[in-house]
Amino acid sequence: MSVNVRPVAATNRDPKEAIAEGRLCPDLHQPREDGAEVRVPLGTSIEEAKRRLILLTLSRESGKKTRGAAALGIRLKALHNRLNLYRSEDSGLVPLEVP
Repeated sequence: MSVNVRPVAATNRDPKEAIAEGRLCPDLHQPREDGAEVRVPLGTSIEEAKRRLILLTLSRESGKKTRGAAALGIRLKALHNRLNLYRSEDSGLVPLEVP
């Protein structure tokens, strides 16, 4: 699974105005494409960010794993493997290695 990360900053200034005045680089101002975002606190590991993304996506897709996998751009089997890993981590069990 690949993760596309971009920094997010907030300002009380109009971004279009700041670009026109040369205070903001135009390629740094990118409106969200579909309105979906996952907020992750600084210092969060990539694995924890992936976990949050997967669980949020499943929630957004009403628990439908096929649709969730498609939205994430991963195979359904990969989603099942991740969910099994999370389940075993939550229960304290060590997951089996899959060749």
